[in-house]
Formats: sequence, structure tokens, C-alpha cells
Amino acid sequence: MSFDPKWLALREPFDHNARRPSRVLMPKLEGARVVDLACGAGSNIRFLAPQLRGVQSWTLVDHDPRLLDTARVLLGMPDSVHDGTPGEWGSHSVTTLQADLRQGFPKVDCDLVVTTALLDLVDAGFVDDLVDWLDGRSILASLTVDGLIQWTPEDPRDAAIHGAFREHQFLDRGFGPSLGVGAAAYLIERLEQAGYTVQTQATPWDIPAHKTRMLQEMAQGIAHAAKETGAEVEAWLSDKLAAIDAGQVSLVVGHVDVFGGRRGIMKSQTDQESR
Repeated sequence: MSFDPKWLALREPFDHNARRPSRVLMPKLEGARVVDLACGAGSNIRFLAPQLRGVQSWTLVDHDPRLLDTARVLLGMPDSVHDGTPGEWGSHSVTTLQADLRQGFPKVDCDLVVTTALLDLVDAGFVDDLVDWLDGRSILASLTVDGLIQWTPEDPRDAAIHGAFREHQFLDRGFGPSLGVGAAAYLIERLEQAGYTVQTQATPWDIPAHKTRMLQEMAQGIAHAAKETGAEVEAWLSDKLAAIDAGQVSLVVGHVDVFGGRRGIMKSQTDQESR
């Protein structure tokens, strides 16, 4: 399972805009050591590093060396070393590490684990193993789909197409049957069972009518996935693309961010905010 760097670049501004409300979830860790699982092209560090205090240490983990190469270039670190050798991004230490999460999690000391748009693509066993591996460390899992897909204006055929699309989200992406829209609820359950304090924030994409390219990609992606489950999508897609080209439709896609914190960190943050 991998993603096209061009798609990741297209979605990044929508990701960052959607995540602005979730900044309240993050404790202001000083000098944090952060591991980013399935980091893609490094969107997480670009969004989160300015919110954390002090000089940070980041380990960006992905199985795809092409994405790690892209992340390093975008961070001004063009050398393609993904073996755990640290580099620098501004005042922060940044390491890129090529690793297949299906084979286990990296042995890296950290205070905070982050991941984006991953957990709806994995199975329950992966989340179980993730929570066990956390061993009390904090986690921020961002942009997990929650099932909301809302075109404006609505087409009567949307519901059937979206139902087929959601069915496709439960297929195996290499980690077993995907959790899909149930991923956030399952993560919350497992974290609470492990003694975490959990906070959530809705982080929907809001794609206006003038963002034609993103709307086209979304319509085509939904149609392609729905077709793989047997849905008839050609007429729907043709009409949707025509409406997009005419600037007549917008789209909201629902996500949720989940933060699980150790009780000590959560209490410390609350005490600071009350002063």
C-alpha cells in the first residue's frame, strides 16, 4: 500500500486546514521526541512542529523510499538516507527510516507518536499491536475517515455510490480487513482500555466549488472504488465531473482526530492552562 506523491501534495493544504481545530488536543511538549508512522511526504512534521515547544527530534517512518525521498526534499534534506541517520531541519533533528509496519513497529525512543490517514486502512490487530507498542506514550492519530461524504447540491444517486465506496473501505490493504469508518471508535476503545485519557476533534475536509482539481480527484477516486464493488458509476461520474467543471458543486468529507495522552501529561497540560 502506497500513495502517489502528487496526490499527497494536492491534499496537504486540505489536511492542514481541516486539522486546525484539533490543535487544542496537543499538549505543549517541550523538546519532544516524535515518531511519525506512515509519514508519507512529511505533512505531519510541517503541520505539528510549529505547535510543539523547543528543539524537537523527529523520526519519519514509511515503507516507501520514494515518499521518504520526497519528504527529505520538501524539508530541504535532499540526501536519501533512510537508515536512521539523523539530519537537520532548522533547529530540529529529523531522521527518515524505511520500515514495513506489517513487520512490527520501530525501536525508537519517543514521547509522542503521530500518524495521519492510516488507521482506517489497517485491521483491528494492527491497532491492538499499536496500543501495546505505545506502552503509555501519547498518540495523535489524525484524519481518520468517519463516513461522512456530502456533495452540495446532492445527487439522488450519491447515497448508493457512497455506500459502495464505504464497502470498499473495508477491503484488505495489506494489513487484513480494514477498519474503515470504524477505525476511530476502535482506537478510542483500545486506548481507554489501556488507561489513556482520550480526546477527539472532528476534522472534515471542506472542499469549495472553485477547488476543481481536488473535487475531480475525489469524484474519480470514489467512483473507482465503488466500481470495484460492482456499482454502476459511469453516468454518476460523468454528471459529477460536468457539475464540477461548471463550478456547481462542493464537497465535505468527514474525518476525526484522536489524541490519547498519559494521565500525567494531560494533568500537567490542564494545570498550565488554568494558570
